[in-house]
Amino acid sequence: MVASDFAGDSMALWTQNGSSGRTLVFGRDISATGTLGPITYLGVGARLAVTFDDNGDGARRLAVARPYHRPQRRLRRRISRSGGFGPKTPLSSNGLRADIASTPWGHFAVIWQQSTAPWPVQARFGP
Repeated sequence: MVASDFAGDSMALWTQNGSSGRTLVFGRDISATGTLGPITYLGVGARLAVTFDDNGDGARRLAVARPYHRPQRRLRRRISRSGGFGPKTPLSSNGLRADIASTPWGHFAVIWQQSTAPWPVQARFGP
């Protein structure tokens, strides 16, 4: 998963199977000039999404890897312009198929479907 800001700086997120059978998540900054930042371990999870505003502040969501038929916890982390990752912020303990978007001014929206009946759609909005 890759996202870029207006200046061309990017963030790449990916998963890797760990030796314990858990899915590990990593991230890396890529500058507009192609300079690679350090690889950062972000935790355990799956189903990634990342977005940035025009100035390079970002947020991403991370779902804890669980069997498909069980509810999945949705978390969000802010990413600063310098590439630093903020703390994990819970969005929901019951979600599937989440997506994230941002405005050029740094307002974010995360939307997902609840994983239990009657399967309503939920969302969070904010800076």
